[in-house]
Amino acid sequence: MSQLRRLGLTAALLALVGAAGWQLLADREPVDAPPLATSPQTDAATPTVTRAASGSDAAAAEAKRLDAQLAEWRHLHRPIGQLSQAETEALIAQREALAEALAAAIGSLSDFDSVLERYEDAAVRDQLVFIDGLGRSGDPAAVDALEQLYDENEGYTERSHILRSLGDSPADGHTDLLLSEMTGADDERLQQLAAQGLYGEASAVDALAAVAADTSQPMNTRLEAIHSMGTADGADDALAALANSDELEARVTQFAQKTIERG
Repeated sequence: MSQLRRLGLTAALLALVGAAGWQLLADREPVDAPPLATSPQTDAATPTVTRAASGSDAAAAEAKRLDAQLAEWRHLHRPIGQLSQAETEALIAQREALAEALAAAIGSLSDFDSVLERYEDAAVRDQLVFIDGLGRSGDPAAVDALEQLYDENEGYTERSHILRSLGDSPADGHTDLLLSEMTGADDERLQQLAAQGLYGEASAVDALAAVAADTSQPMNTRLEAIHSMGTADGADDALAALANSDELEARVTQFAQKTIERG
């Protein structure tokens, strides 16, 4: 799932900053290469937010380092004029590297209040990196933060990325919202993404099988549920029951059989 997250984040960031040509807001002559925004405090390719000692001083130090990296990230998105194709490709690579570093840094935080405080007024591109970073943490508090952001933001862009991030999360409790939204989301696309986020989750096999067999659920969600069962421990019997059912649609039974054959 981590590859899906990276692809989804990259695609979203590219959509936000524009396609080929990169005619941005300020006018100037083309440059030889886009400047890499760095500062003495940070390295754009390496996460620099690390766990400090403890207490309020530690949280303040983390927040300060986070602000330094955010400043780098935002500086790299400043209007810089029209770029050649080579310059555009170089700039994309720089932004991707810094997005990866910033997300990894956020994932290493010991206190996520600083992320939530900065989220509301941040640009969408910043918000997506915040979401990505929270999904990298093994701390259940990061899951709580993602669930809070999901409740507070009803847009598809934010919610879809939160579900993907929860699917990648190594933290305890990361499947709770996915299980709920697989059948409870108002948007069928979010239902499907929730089912996708449960890929390989042994603890979710019963819920996935129930959704796959529920004819009242959207077909794409049901098929995604079957796919997510494909590599989950203990799913063999449930998949066989779906494949051999006389009551389910041929599309469902055939897909379950193909999932079994793929192993």
